[in-house]
Amino acid sequence: MCKIITLAQLKAAGACADALQRFAAAFGESVQVTPALACKHADQFNWDWAADNLLPAPARAEYEIVVVRAAAEYETAAAPARVKYAAAAAQAKYARAEYAQAVARARAKCNRTSASAQAKYDRACANALQRFASASGEYDRDRERARAEYARAVTQALVEYRQACARAWATLYIKEGI
Repeated sequence: MCKIITLAQLKAAGACADALQRFAAAFGESVQVTPALACKHADQFNWDWAADNLLPAPARAEYEIVVVRAAAEYETAAAPARVKYAAAAAQAKYARAEYAQAVARARAKCNRTSASAQAKYDRACANALQRFASASGEYDRDRERARAEYARAVTQALVEYRQACARAWATLYIKEGI
């Protein structure tokens, strides 16, 4: 079955000006809907809006089932990278806390002793700062690796999620014969 969607339909359904402009730039006044075409433009349009405004209730329910499954797959793909990133962030918090504790101990020791303890305090702070800088550098490297890995995992998962939504919408739009 051949299904066409028009700029006029989108206007009548209340599409935002930005979406209308993107549609017109990509397709002109109308386009034949296919799952492949929807997947090609998966990141350009809001498929949830399209489902809510262009599909009848039974088809919207089917669409929501697909979206829930796709969201679960997205979360499954992103979870390992999210855990690694959280571990890197936790390591940084630990390094900062360790530095703060070392400075606090040195400050307390300095306050309990004579003024000559200032040099010891300064050395203790410098040593704590050096350990913190080293740990902070390791953290920065670990965090950047974790962030890059997370971005790779999430980017691909997000592409797949959007394509699943687009494919589902197009399939249901065609099937419903609206």
